[in-house]
Amino acid sequence: MMLPTIQNIESYKNEQTYLNQSYVQLHKDIVRTGIELQEVVKDNWSFDELIHYLKPTIERLFEVNSEKLFAFFYTIDIPEKAIRAALNDNSERGVSHAITKLIIERELLKVLTKAYFSGSL
Repeated sequence: MMLPTIQNIESYKNEQTYLNQSYVQLHKDIVRTGIELQEVVKDNWSFDELIHYLKPTIERLFEVNSEKLFAFFYTIDIPEKAIRAALNDNSERGVSHAITKLIIERELLKVLTKAYFSGSL
């Protein structure tokens, strides 16, 4: 098994265990940055549900506190190049969806990397 990268996480976007752990990781990281995010008690998450859950918070931060949002990017270690690409997203779903997807992918990658090094991946 190879070390997970952002390029090869696609197959894990349907893995319930890792998605549930991604929710926990996301909540931990976002609260650590001082961003308020309502905690939702839910047994199982899909990748799209995680995006839907986080997107309103990202949209609000873009409008009222982009500095905090960029601090969050730094906290979870999203590369500047990826952020720039998402900010230039011209698709129907728009920039906030692209940014939110980037965040969820990064949190999933963190979970997968921990699993890899603990031998459980």
